[in-house]
Amino acid sequence: MSHIVTHCHIYRYRITELFDIIGLFPDSAPAITDLRQCLLKTDLYMELVTSLRDAFLRRLLRPDVATSVIITQYFSTMKAMHMLDGSGVLLEKVCFI
Repeated sequence: MSHIVTHCHIYRYRITELFDIIGLFPDSAPAITDLRQCLLKTDLYMELVTSLRDAFLRRLLRPDVATSVIITQYFSTMKAMHMLDGSGVLLEKVCFI
């Protein structure tokens, strides 16, 4: 039980950084792997989806962000989310804004 609580705390901390982690992909692949392991041990999928969606709206989908930055983040997101969840379900939920 204490391992699950520890994983939840780590995971909740990491999801606040997920937008930045994705921006550093593929160099951040080990962090994505860690998040994948946490997801397998916890049931916090919707927290990830909500947090990442909010980060996209707040930090990326704005008129002052260059198109090249948006496209780069989009491709990095696709690759990182595929690594995080090969089924594509999380990616679909995150991108449905």
